[in-house]
Amino acid sequence: IAQQAAEQLVACNIQISDSRHVRIEVMTEMPEACLGLFHCGKDIIQIPTPDTMQSMRKADSSLSHVSRQRFFRSILTHELAHAAFDEQPCPFESCITASEYIAYTMQIMSLPDADIAILEAGLDMDKKVSRDSLNPITLYMNPDIFLSWAWIHLQQRPDPCAYIGDVMAGRIRMDYERP
Repeated sequence: IAQQAAEQLVACNIQISDSRHVRIEVMTEMPEACLGLFHCGKDIIQIPTPDTMQSMRKADSSLSHVSRQRFFRSILTHELAHAAFDEQPCPFESCITASEYIAYTMQIMSLPDADIAILEAGLDMDKKVSRDSLNPITLYMNPDIFLSWAWIHLQQRPDPCAYIGDVMAGRIRMDYERP
């Protein structure tokens, strides 16, 4: 599953260097109440088992329609995207917005077209989403809204994977210095 996820990331300009060895720990209990956790600088991903993850999922989330196994794969893709982004220099104290933008959009992109179509049917894909609306406040207050807006924003770019490559390379900044 991890190899397939890594190949999907590479296809969209995201790569974990060959010299890194990211360890994936599949857990029956998570140390924090999250569906996956990448430990920055340590090359460790912790992810709950599919059954544990299923018990943690919110029934009203944007991705509640995704099957247990596909959702597990999408979360692993999300965390591997964090691992890849961890190698990128950040000119600010934190680049959480860019990291989560990359991770959430790659999570969605890893889903089958039918699951993406169901997600998009529940979204206003014509809504203009500015980069400024993709920020830590939105992320922390409502991660599901951040996921939805990030997807809408990315789909409004002429070449989504080229845009992702520009974010990964720091040519497009999603974050800025915070007072």
